[in-house]
Amino acid sequence: FPTNDAISKMDYTYAVLKEALRKYSVVPVVTRVTKEEDVLGDYKIPKGTTIGLLLQSVHHREDLWPNPDKFDPTRFLEPNKVAPYTFLPFIDGPRNCLGQHLALLEGRVILAYLVKTFKFKTLTDREGEKHSLVVPIAPATHMRMLVE
Repeated sequence: FPTNDAISKMDYTYAVLKEALRKYSVVPVVTRVTKEEDVLGDYKIPKGTTIGLLLQSVHHREDLWPNPDKFDPTRFLEPNKVAPYTFLPFIDGPRNCLGQHLALLEGRVILAYLVKTFKFKTLTDREGEKHSLVVPIAPATHMRMLVE
């Protein structure tokens, strides 16, 4: 297993993992209930209203993520380049996921191990196309891979 020092140097692996989480949000939508009346733009939001937060939409806004459909891990290589509340795979703020740091650490180690140990090749060009209706994100048909 890698040491903490080795893990801290996995910058590109970490960037690939974060870009995958941006492009394919595991939790694309969350809901919150307003505790008090509020105003959002021109709209009055009554107390007790359930609000849907479309995280997948934030991750695909072109004003926040140039070429949002392109898989580009370099977005995450520059420190502090990503603005607060624009990368939300674990939500953000006071109700964010308590396990996010462990999940990102484990994901980084496992991803590095898999890529170092195996070669992956999709069986067709259509493998992994997103299903338009399934939540969380899932392939439309299959995700068949040849693993060597």
